Amino acid sequence: MFKPVRNIKDKLIVSKSDSSKLDSKIYNTIIVMSEILKTIDPDYPFVYFIKDLIVHSRYIDAKSMGFPNNWLELPEWKNPISLPKHILNKKEKRNKRRAKKK
Repeated sequence: MFKPVRNIKDKLIVSKSDSSKLDSKIYNTIIVMSEILKTIDPDYPFVYFIKDLIVHSRYIDAKSMGFPNNWLELPEWKNPISLPKHILNKKEKRNKRRAKKK
């Protein structure tokens, strides 16, 4: 049925003030949510959605959310599960329309 979440401690960020505790910013919550969702549906692109949101929004500061400086180089963020092709095609068409308007 469900697979247990393994090796999650390696992905979490430790508090700078107390190394026996995890950092309380949202990064660790996102990682835990991602691992839980993977056990439910391994093909669900949760990390893709989060990465896309952070990368394309000028109002979101990943560092203030507890993301490490090299977060885009970490395996879970570097190659996230992609969106299904039919959704990617819609996204490309929308981006082309937006580019024409500019």
